[in-house]
Amino acid sequence: MSQPTLTMIILGRNLQRLRLDAGMSQAQVAKRCRFSEAKLSSIENGKQRVTLFDVAGMCRVLGASPELTSQLERMSDEVDNPSWWEPYSTYMLRDFAMFLELEQACSELLIYESELITGLLQTEAYARAIHAVGPVLDQEGIEQALELRAQRQERFWARTHPPRTVIIMHESAVTRQVCDNDAEQRQAIVNRARFADIRVLPANPGAHPSMKGAYTILTSGIDEISDAVYTETMTGARYESSAEVIDLCRMFFESTYKRSIPVEEFYS
Repeated sequence: MSQPTLTMIILGRNLQRLRLDAGMSQAQVAKRCRFSEAKLSSIENGKQRVTLFDVAGMCRVLGASPELTSQLERMSDEVDNPSWWEPYSTYMLRDFAMFLELEQACSELLIYESELITGLLQTEAYARAIHAVGPVLDQEGIEQALELRAQRQERFWARTHPPRTVIIMHESAVTRQVCDNDAEQRQAIVNRARFADIRVLPANPGAHPSMKGAYTILTSGIDEISDAVYTETMTGARYESSAEVIDLCRMFFESTYKRSIPVEEFYS
């Protein structure tokens, strides 16, 4: 089964809230809608696509208003519409689609990078050099990955109401020579500093709270979606949404931020 989309998750949460407000159990709703409890549980958790017919039936059983029913039916249609990144899904890191959806909806984005210039700031030359040293993608895959990176950047930075964005990169990430056109990459970072708080963590302070690796904290802009911490591995991604993990990562990020300096100051 494909990865759940935000629309699936939000639709499921709304249907779950309707059921709880109606004081009905999953067994009761499943029986009246003529499908299994397992299917209802998957729908409520955003793990299964739900048809327009099923949404209409659930809304009728749960006593949803005509306005809410219409809204949820429209959401069920949206689930079947491909996201802009789906043509590149074959070449994407596993689970990265969920990250793109969360990034698209978040109200705040906090990024710490230890080894790389983060993807939102990479030039084509820099990104091409990174992909060239990895054995995972062939030439066609590299071109597709570069197109995905370019579209992601264009859509993110062109947003009318972009999230509050804070990016901290370790000095080693911004000083390592990765491609021949370092000046272009440096200028790209400075240009984006007009729209985001971009900072560099100098190497000389020694130990710091974020030494264990890169991570991104996404603060949700949607009531139904919890905040998340995203980390990458060589083969996929990991998401943490517990309050304890998010609070700890925020503490690490804030402490790391205090040790960092604005990128303009670093380059001056």
